[in-house]
Amino acid sequence: MEKKRVLVQDIADSLNLSRTTVSKVLNGNAGVSAKTRDKSPIFSVKQESSDPINGNIALLYHKFPDKQHSGSSVLTVVEKNISRQGYTLSLYSISDQDLLQCRLPGTLQLNFVDAIFCIEVFDKKYCQMLSELNKPTLFLDSYPNISEDHLSVDLLISESKNTLAAMVRSLIRQYHLKSVGFVGAFTHCCSFHERWLGFCMALYACGLTVDSSLC
Repeated sequence: MEKKRVLVQDIADSLNLSRTTVSKVLNGNAGVSAKTRDKSPIFSVKQESSDPINGNIALLYHKFPDKQHSGSSVLTVVEKNISRQGYTLSLYSISDQDLLQCRLPGTLQLNFVDAIFCIEVFDKKYCQMLSELNKPTLFLDSYPNISEDHLSVDLLISESKNTLAAMVRSLIRQYHLKSVGFVGAFTHCCSFHERWLGFCMALYACGLTVDSSLC
């Protein structure tokens, strides 16, 4: 009798948990309470399947995005679509020590990884290290000016510069503003930097100068 393939989604549904939580538990990652880990002995059972797996995708993150983060909604869509294509998605947390030493998480076995997807990974040296692993790699946002380094990776980022420039121009003209400040660490990541550029573009278009004391 053919064995039924047990999917991560099956485990999540049976325990009323998210796919992300189940994946973190199965990979021994941090961020899951002991109560959740002990919820069922099913976590100690490995998946058995007669169906071929097309590939394994490793999702690396330094700080996992919360529900307000755009990456959270993107991750939900990614999970659903790669599952339909027969791929598995495993989550790996990059510790501060991993980041400092430019090393992969200890539980990640590179030989069993076909592609890498990164969220909230903004350290330049670490991103460069990942780009040299000869694996297809996609960053959801990254460090500022990553495009100038011509890394062998793909970058997915929301359009921020022109949208924010248009919004700030509109506010300046509508309320006849003479001084405007920018709040945000624009050296933190690519998307923040894009917003900073849009802010500067808007001020220039309205004949204003950037006052660093307001930023």
